[in-house]
Amino acid sequence: MSDHVTEFHNEPRSGMLWVVILGVIGGVFLVVWAGSMVYRTAVTAYFDGLQDRFGSAYELRQLRAAEAHGLSSLHWIDREKGTVNLPIEVAKKAVIQRYYQ
Repeated sequence: MSDHVTEFHNEPRSGMLWVVILGVIGGVFLVVWAGSMVYRTAVTAYFDGLQDRFGSAYELRQLRAAEAHGLSSLHWIDREKGTVNLPIEVAKKAVIQRYYQ
């Protein structure tokens, strides 16, 4: 038998520690970067789909104005069939008036 005693050092090796720290930081950076790319792609696709559906913001405002005018004005839809577009408030008053008569 030998009288040689082996000593164990419990100190972490500083080189290995830096590799682990840099690896963790790099991994976090990579995950955040990939997530931002996926988010950016999804948002861009959503807004591109809206633009394809409605066109420009000006066209969308024109569409909304036409819809609002159509819902708030009294006009014929089909004279031959006797179909009329009534604003909702006018239609409510007509129903209430007919109910109480």
